[in-house]
Amino acid sequence: MYTSGDVEFDPVLRIDEAKADTHTVALSYIQYFSPFAQTARFDLQLPLHNSEWDGLVDGAPTSVGRNGPGDPHARLSFNFAGAPALNGKEFRPGAPHTPSAPRRESRSTCSCRWAATMKTS
Repeated sequence: MYTSGDVEFDPVLRIDEAKADTHTVALSYIQYFSPFAQTARFDLQLPLHNSEWDGLVDGAPTSVGRNGPGDPHARLSFNFAGAPALNGKEFRPGAPHTPSAPRRESRSTCSCRWAATMKTS
């Protein structure tokens, strides 16, 4: 993700006309599991930043660059109510119904198979 724009600082800091250009890439790990026959998910995200800041410090042109990892984010989600967890063969779209793997009744109204989100801060 690319972000660019003006940055405003407290006047006490004597930084004027500050601009920032930031490139961000996030590495993500997602693991689904099924405790107590319900669906749960663990997410781990690590953003990597490459930033260039330009502006006037005490009236003198100054620039600084920073790159490296950002703050990692971890999340644990648990489905307390709703359809029970499915194994890989049951979840696969278009999977044939076999007697050895009975099809579970879905209590969810969503037919989503995937989702994508974009977060900014």
